[in-house]
Amino acid sequence: SLRAIRVYLKSWGMFRAAFTDAWKALLLPFAGRLTFHPRGGAAPVEVPGACWTMLPTVCRLLEQGAHPAWEDGAIRVDFQGLRFYAPPLDKSIGQTLKEIFIDDVYALGQRDFSGEVALDVGAFIGDSAIALAKRGAFVHAFEPVPMIRAFLQRNIEANGLQDRVRVHPVGLAEHDEKVVLRLNTAGLAGATAKEVKKEASYAKMQVEQELQLVEAFGYLRSAGIASAGVVKL
Repeated sequence: SLRAIRVYLKSWGMFRAAFTDAWKALLLPFAGRLTFHPRGGAAPVEVPGACWTMLPTVCRLLEQGAHPAWEDGAIRVDFQGLRFYAPPLDKSIGQTLKEIFIDDVYALGQRDFSGEVALDVGAFIGDSAIALAKRGAFVHAFEPVPMIRAFLQRNIEANGLQDRVRVHPVGLAEHDEKVVLRLNTAGLAGATAKEVKKEASYAKMQVEQELQLVEAFGYLRSAGIASAGVVKL
């Protein structure tokens, strides 16, 4: 779309600051795949031409000390000894990792959660659940969106935390209900159950997902979760 092109061109200064071969950014939308060489000696990054709109996100990830790559239909981000997978066009991954692991918005950095039970309600791709588990907690991760939950499970396994994180395929609510949600695959941190824009370019980035919501306290009792020391909503 014209908006995507404008945003891309406005990022030219970011490309020049990030790469020794920033000129390749002009070719990327027309290429199958191009390799960019970060300044400072970081490992090269191969970006698929189909994911050209992700190049500004690549710059932000590199600035944060993360290294992105694309494999098996996903973007893979190696960051602080951890590995995260997300849909190939998900621009939100850089921001969510920054909030949790750099900005420490949940104030996890100085705490030891050994022996604690944590509820991660809206676990997304597992960023906060993994942060809690790495600090000793046993985490019950609630994620009702099937597409996101697949990445949550993949990330738990990629980081060897299957014994510290239990995934629950439901959302906690006041009563049992099924909800259809429209998910923007270019930014999974934003989703809505309301009517959204009808433009064809916007619609192409969306998928419909059916969520199972459950009555919270009844579900927690049935799952054997009697108490929790930490709750992240």
